[in-house]
Amino acid sequence: MSKWLTEYRIDTEFIYPGKPWQNGLDESFNGKLRDECLNMEWFRSRTEARIITEALRNHYNDERPYVEPSRAVIL
Repeated sequence: MSKWLTEYRIDTEFIYPGKPWQNGLDESFNGKLRDECLNMEWFRSRTEARIITEALRNHYNDERPYVEPSRAVIL
């Protein structure tokens, strides 16, 4: 991995353990995955888990509407 990163001149950032705010986008996705999928499903096989998580990923990346934070309605 480090060879590939060096070849393409990609720098990495170190995220300290216990500092989730250093990578908010990943933490946001991980929270949604946990809340909307993993906590609600009981997978019977790895294949079923792959299918369900892929459907959630597609919905999260392609289908869900984006709302600008300034226009979001807070309930």
